[in-house]
Amino acid sequence: MRRFFTRRKLIITAFTLILLLGAVALLGVYLVRRGELDRWLAGQAKTALAEYGVRAEIGALHTKLGDQQVELRELKLYTQDGTEPFATLDHLTASLSVRQLAGFLGFGRKGEVDLQKLTLEGLRATWSVDEKGRSNLAGLHLPLESKEQKVDFKSSTATIEITNAEIHYLDKLHKLAGTARNLNVTLSPDGDHSTRLIASSEKSDFIFDGRESTDIAINLNARANDQGATIEALKINSPLHAADLKGELKDWREFAYRFDATADIRTREVARLFAPQAKLSGTTHFDGKIEGKGVDYKATGKISSNDLVAQGVRIEGLNLSTNITGKKDVYEAQHEVAIRQLEAAGFRVNRFVAAGKIAGNGEDFSWLGKLHIGELNGKDFKASEINFRDALIKGRFTDPKSIRVKGKVTIPTLVTADVPVGNLTGDLEATRDEISIPNFNGAIFGGHAKGSARVRIDGRGASTVLADLSQLNLEQAGATFAHKRLPLRGVADGRVNLSWQGNDYRSAVGTVNLQFTGNTMKQEAAQFGTNPAADPSQKPEPKMIEGFPVNGTLNLIASNRRLRLENTTVQTGKTTLSVSGEIGWDGTGALDVSLDAPDGAELKTLALDVASIYDIDEAQLFTLRQEVELLNNLTFTGKVTGSLDDPRVEGRFTLDGLSVKDELLGALAGNLTYEA
Repeated sequence: MRRFFTRRKLIITAFTLILLLGAVALLGVYLVRRGELDRWLAGQAKTALAEYGVRAEIGALHTKLGDQQVELRELKLYTQDGTEPFATLDHLTASLSVRQLAGFLGFGRKGEVDLQKLTLEGLRATWSVDEKGRSNLAGLHLPLESKEQKVDFKSSTATIEITNAEIHYLDKLHKLAGTARNLNVTLSPDGDHSTRLIASSEKSDFIFDGRESTDIAINLNARANDQGATIEALKINSPLHAADLKGELKDWREFAYRFDATADIRTREVARLFAPQAKLSGTTHFDGKIEGKGVDYKATGKISSNDLVAQGVRIEGLNLSTNITGKKDVYEAQHEVAIRQLEAAGFRVNRFVAAGKIAGNGEDFSWLGKLHIGELNGKDFKASEINFRDALIKGRFTDPKSIRVKGKVTIPTLVTADVPVGNLTGDLEATRDEISIPNFNGAIFGGHAKGSARVRIDGRGASTVLADLSQLNLEQAGATFAHKRLPLRGVADGRVNLSWQGNDYRSAVGTVNLQFTGNTMKQEAAQFGTNPAADPSQKPEPKMIEGFPVNGTLNLIASNRRLRLENTTVQTGKTTLSVSGEIGWDGTGALDVSLDAPDGAELKTLALDVASIYDIDEAQLFTLRQEVELLNNLTFTGKVTGSLDDPRVEGRFTLDGLSVKDELLGALAGNLTYEA
């Protein structure tokens, strides 16, 4: 039997194989030197990219078989119908490990390419969206059919470097644009099927609605795998803010994330870029946590600012703690806020504290809670320890005119036009332009007030007050308005119906009608029976006692920046005083005065009681009390002009009888002129 394998046949077969391999090697060298391999690889690359809707232009491609490298220069990528490239690349270098060469030709096992290092230099990419929302990348797509690949390409152990890249973004539909400049990215294996990502960008810019923010810098250090990524450090520094974030993206598909974040937000630059009408300035600091999944999110943290200005509102010493949850534009938040000082619309607030719940959808919001104001000061207005409960604030963040405030307010201490009014409770409604209390109750000058009020804080509309008054303390009210203690004690009832322009109370128009009853006050008679020359140190403190009964009416009409008295009378004992005329808010005017005193002795006693309370020479009072007597009827008709603090009195008087030092002088009549 003949043997199939003989020594001679083996030698011939081996020699033939060597010749074939040599021929293949010579053919390969020939193809490389002629550039045929480069052109074949370029064609393969173009064909592969075409399956994704990309048309490629390759300026040059070189292979280095000895170094197992591929070099590519001047790459331009287009969509299939595009006339301008969406990406260009100056230089690409790929270091490869190639196995199973026969597989590339369709023989035997698949060819294997293991990418070891990829370097891209000078990448320039553009993503744009036109006014109709059409993207320049709309033609890109995944391969239409899944084909069996002849090459098994692996890159899990590769290091990828991108240097000196620029990414441009232009969205004409939403008026957004930006450029990431000096972009450098490194991707490298980091064990356990993870990749280390280090990226940085400097001198980038962002444009919104034609307004530009420049000099944006970003530094990122992260570790990523197929499931998610751990952000070990993300620092962003720009004119808008300086932020530090770290955390993790738990799931790429569901976009589940959790971050710890700190940021200093420069509100002036934020407002200039996104909402120039908001007129914001100052710096705000945020420290907290942000987490979420997809469009759902949650944030907890603290916001603080030492000096913040928004829409003409200045805030000092802001501290805000918040817990917010939301989905897209819909959100809810629980928060507590404390403000050391706030100034707005001519008012200053000291020690503001609020706690409540806010809910919103986009720009629209509503807030429900309670707040406390330690002190509120305005022009001719002051209130302290204000409590606002069941407060509802709603409106639109970008439109301050739309914001409305409602709630129940309690003001323990209220002062207006330097007049201590008392306290106030009622339902309050407010906008940026006005504050109204449609039904208030309060204590005023020791009595009670009930009514409605509206104050225009913008200074343009009409402010009004309509109130019924009861049991007002005459002594307290008189001392407030006259800036001195009056010899009067009693109560008054009546009504106030006034309106004025803005917060200019001197432009008031309307009426004040009061009826009052009480008594005059005087020092106890024992204080005046001694010689005034006696040792003052031995003089006891004066004691006030009731004098004559007093009743009367006050009818005041405000108009033309003046106050007019009509049918105003004061009845004390048998003496009647009638007053009419006008007084300005500066305390000057002209009053018609009529005095009728049937009992001159009573009038003398009343005059001395009043005089004794004021700084009048006691020796003169002693002389008048002891030596002068007014007899029977006294009348006076005349005018009081000039300043009420320094008046001029002139008119005609009649007196039935006058006695001086027990000597009867008889009746007197004549003209009287007095100037202080």
